[in-house]
Amino acid sequence: MEKRHHRFLEKIPILAALVIALVGWLILMILMGVINAPFQKYLPGYPSTGPIGLLVGFFLILWFYRRRFRPEFEGNLIGGRPLMGIRLGIVILAYLLITTLVTALFTSAEYGVPGVDDICLALVAGFGEEMCFRGLLLGSLMRQWREEKRLIPALIFSAVVFGVIHGTNVFAGASVENTLTQIVSAACLGFFLGAVYLRSGSLWPPVIMHTVVDIVAFCNISDISDGVMVGSVTWNDWVDLALCVVVGAIGIWLIRPEKRKEVLEVWDRKWRRAA
Repeated sequence: MEKRHHRFLEKIPILAALVIALVGWLILMILMGVINAPFQKYLPGYPSTGPIGLLVGFFLILWFYRRRFRPEFEGNLIGGRPLMGIRLGIVILAYLLITTLVTALFTSAEYGVPGVDDICLALVAGFGEEMCFRGLLLGSLMRQWREEKRLIPALIFSAVVFGVIHGTNVFAGASVENTLTQIVSAACLGFFLGAVYLRSGSLWPPVIMHTVVDIVAFCNISDISDGVMVGSVTWNDWVDLALCVVVGAIGIWLIRPEKRKEVLEVWDRKWRRAA
């Protein structure tokens, strides 16, 4: 099959990748609304962010993306080195362990088991946000930017966009100071999740890590309400922010010069026929 030309992505890769990611998110929200509607009608208590609409939308959008770029793109969910990416999850586990211990031992935070709505929101974040900001945005940039000198700019752009998007939480009831700290924290985590995606070539590791991070966060019922951080920023929030900065720095380290050839080899296979 002859390779298609994608002039928008080829001429303005940054803007095109951003548009692809945002359109992907919009389509996912629409699909979730349409698919989940009958389940909400006939299953009392079924949430609007239910997993059926999410998973159908997730796989459908990634299928269409792969089909759109055939025959050159290997796909977000196949190929690569997913097991290597999962092993890097030790960093996320250490981060979660430290933040949970600090919060539990030195604050009066209340912990509980996340409700169904909270778990569904965590799944939306893990699957939906990783699909858009790693799979679609960063993956699209890698079609045009498979050069050593452009790996870090691609990682930075995807992480910054991911962080800035979290600024919309202020419209959902989050305080301005909480929103600002979450923008920085999300961007730092975006560095790490993006680096894992670049190193592994698989979307599964960042999806799993992101979902676990949000589920653990929703266990802190005193700081989270309807998936949004509430209240004022406390000293343990600054500790969490500092740890996120460390996690982000580890992400940059994962794409250090001696690893960039390895990253490019992974992505030359994923975009095996790209110009």
